Amino acid sequence: MGAHDRCELSSIRKRDYGANKLNVFLINLLLLFVWNILLKPNSCKRRKIIFIVVVSTQLFLIAFFSPIVSDALMYADWARMDSYGDTNFGWKCLSKFVWFLWPNPKSLLAVVSLISVAAAAHFIYRHSSDPLLSYFIYICMGIWGYSFLVFRQSIAISICMIAYDYLKDRDYRKSCIAVLLASLFHETAIVLLVAVPFSILTRGDKRKIAVECTCIIAFTLFYKPLLSFLLSIFRNGWLYEVSTEVDGFGHLALLTAAVIGDRKSVV
Repeated sequence: MGAHDRCELSSIRKRDYGANKLNVFLINLLLLFVWNILLKPNSCKRRKIIFIVVVSTQLFLIAFFSPIVSDALMYADWARMDSYGDTNFGWKCLSKFVWFLWPNPKSLLAVVSLISVAAAAHFIYRHSSDPLLSYFIYICMGIWGYSFLVFRQSIAISICMIAYDYLKDRDYRKSCIAVLLASLFHETAIVLLVAVPFSILTRGDKRKIAVECTCIIAFTLFYKPLLSFLLSIFRNGWLYEVSTEVDGFGHLALLTAAVIGDRKSVV
């Protein structure tokens, strides 16, 4: 087989893989509608729990039986060779432990997917008044898709969801500990610490709108230098170029904005 034939075959495989991903994505969303019609999660607490359990199981199984691709292969190679370079301490410890129990690329995918889906289920159960819409946001914004590829970011986002819970309960010490734990898996999680003083400032309703608007504008304008400064504390001046589609920063910023607004119900 010539180089041209191999290139053409590779292109065909990529198109087929892309088509399969789209088919799974559409079937996944369609099933959400089916479960919503059959279970009626908005009718009572018990039905809401059943809906979340069914959807969580569906999402985990899809992730578990998906092929190992992209960054997931890199993480598996790191674990297989026991060579992690300067990767985050939290991920290094978790990867070593998981690989020791089950030395297979699927093990890392299974654990990360389980953590991500479980964190989303808890978050939606506690804060959402419309589970169907919440799962659409979780899937369509790519948060669920992260668990297939970028493992460290997925775990960091999951832990930040727990940190948000503590902030809602005004337990700032536990919230800071959770954020620091998340930063052991990916540095960008540290930016959620900014939400703590803003959450304290917005306790009073009179100042809430003014503080919220000011913070959102400032955060939008200055989040890159702010993130670089925070990361410099942990990486000795290393500057981090933010990419919202790759490192999950956009999702963490969404959680931060929700905390600043101190919403009673977040979908």
